[in-house]
Amino acid sequence: MGYRYYDYEEKRLQRKLIPLNIFVIIICIVAAVSLMVTPFIQVDLSKATEIMAEIQPDDGTVDGMQDPDSSNGGSASGSDSVQTAIMGSLNGKLSLTPLDMAKISFAAEDDRIEILMEILLFESGLFEEIMNSAANVYAVMATGLENFDAVDFNELNAGLEKVGKAESQDEFLKAVDDYVKIIETQTGVPLDEQIKQDIPEVATDLYEKTTNATNGSFSIEAMVCVFASTREDGSGTVVTTYADLYKGLLDGSVQMPGNEGDNSMSQTMQELNDSMGEYIGYSSYLFYFFCGIAGIWVILFLFAFFHTFAKNKRFTMWYVKIFGAIPCLIFGVVLKVMGIPAVAAALMGADGATALAVLGAVSSMTWISGVCYLLLWLVSIFWAFPIKHKIRKLRR
Repeated sequence: MGYRYYDYEEKRLQRKLIPLNIFVIIICIVAAVSLMVTPFIQVDLSKATEIMAEIQPDDGTVDGMQDPDSSNGGSASGSDSVQTAIMGSLNGKLSLTPLDMAKISFAAEDDRIEILMEILLFESGLFEEIMNSAANVYAVMATGLENFDAVDFNELNAGLEKVGKAESQDEFLKAVDDYVKIIETQTGVPLDEQIKQDIPEVATDLYEKTTNATNGSFSIEAMVCVFASTREDGSGTVVTTYADLYKGLLDGSVQMPGNEGDNSMSQTMQELNDSMGEYIGYSSYLFYFFCGIAGIWVILFLFAFFHTFAKNKRFTMWYVKIFGAIPCLIFGVVLKVMGIPAVAAALMGADGATALAVLGAVSSMTWISGVCYLLLWLVSIFWAFPIKHKIRKLRR
C-alpha cells in the first residue's frame, strides 16, 4: 500500500520539503564532484620558496649550521643562489586529485612512477616552468650578476615568451635582442660589448640546430631541450620535448651542458623515484577512500532526487552526517595541523622546524565538501527538522 497523506495539512507540509530536497541535491552534486576532481593536497611552490627564504639564515648557515660551501660564514654558495632563484620564480602548484590516484592505481606496476611524474611535472606544466625559469636565471648570470633579488622574472618570462613565438629567423633574432634589453633593464647591468657582438651568431646557431632537430618548427621547449641535450663533441641523444629531456636526465643519456661525465643528477633523480616508489602502492587506498566518501553523497543525492517526486518527501541523511566530514578533517585539519608536523619531526629531526614552516604552502580543496557538510547540518536543523517534526506530530 502506497504512502497516504494524513490530511491536507500534511500535504502542504510535504510540498514545503521540495525546495529543501532540491537544495540537498545541489549540495550532494557539489560535494561528490569536488571530492573526485579537485586536489586533495597541493603545494604552492612560490609560497613555499618565499617561506623558505624567510627562515633561511643570512649568515651563510643552514638551520644554525655552518654552510660548508659558504665563504667565511658569508653568503651562500653560487649553486644555492641559482637554485633559489630558479625555484623562487616559479608560480606553479604541485597537486594530486583522486582521479590522478585512479590513473596510477590501475596502471601496470612498472609504469606507476612514470605516470605520477607525468601528472606532477608535465600535465601541470611545472617542468616547462622550471626550464624556462632556469633559462632566465642563466641569462641573467651572463651579466655577472649573482644577486637576483631585484630581478622581476615575470618580465623576463614575457620576453622569453616572445622569443618562443618567433616564426622566422629574423623574428627570432629581433625577439632575442629585445630579451637582452629586458635583462639589462632588470639587472641594471649592461652586457659586455663583446658578448653583445657574439649573441647574434650564438642565437643563429641555436635557432638552426633547433629547426634542424624539429624539421623546421621552433619553440622555446624545443630550443631549451636541444641546448640542454647537445654535447660539445656532437655525441649523445638530442631531444626536442620536455618529456624526453626528463627521461634522458633520469637514465643518464642526457647531461646538462657543463656536466658531461657527471651522473649525480641522474642518481639523485633515480633515488627520488625509488623513494616515491615505496609509497606509490598506497594510491589505490586513497582512490577507494574518496570513492567511498563521494559514494555516500551520491546515495543521499538519489534519495533526495527520488523523494522529491514521491508523496513522502522525507528521507534520512545520518550516514553523510557521520562520514561526510572525514576528507576535510583528514586533509584540511589533521594532516596539516598534526600529521605532517609529526612525521616531519620524526623523520627530519631539527629540520622538522623547516618542514613546519613550509606547511603554510600546503593546502587542500577538500574544504569544499566540508562546507557542503556544514550546510547540510544547517538545513537539517533549521529547515528540515521543523517541517518533519510537524509531519510526525500529525501522523501520531
